[in-house]
Amino acid sequence: MVLPMERGYLALAVYEGFRELREWGFIGDLPRLVLVRHRAGRMTDISNWLIEVAGASVVSVGDEETIRSMIELARSGMYVKPCPPWPMPWHRPWVGIM
Repeated sequence: MVLPMERGYLALAVYEGFRELREWGFIGDLPRLVLVRHRAGRMTDISNWLIEVAGASVVSVGDEETIRSMIELARSGMYVKPCPPWPMPWHRPWVGIM
C-alpha cells in the first residue's frame, strides 16, 4: 500500500487499522507499506517507527516527479495535493513550471 509520508500520521493510522483487523481475525497478513516522501522532507519519529517496527519502506521523489504524477492522476479524474516538505504554504518551487 503506497501512502504519502509528510508527517506520518496517515500511514500510522492505516497501519493501526490493518493491525486491528488482523488482531480481530478479519485479515491474515498486514499489507506492506511504502511511504512516499519528498526529497527535501525530513524523516519523523513516526516514519522511523513505521520503518523499524512495521517494516515499511520509503521512496523519495522530487518536484518534477510530484508534478508529473499529479498531472497523470488528474487526467484519470483524481485531484490530489502535493505533500510539501516545507512549512510555508506560500513557498512553492513548482510555481511557474505548469
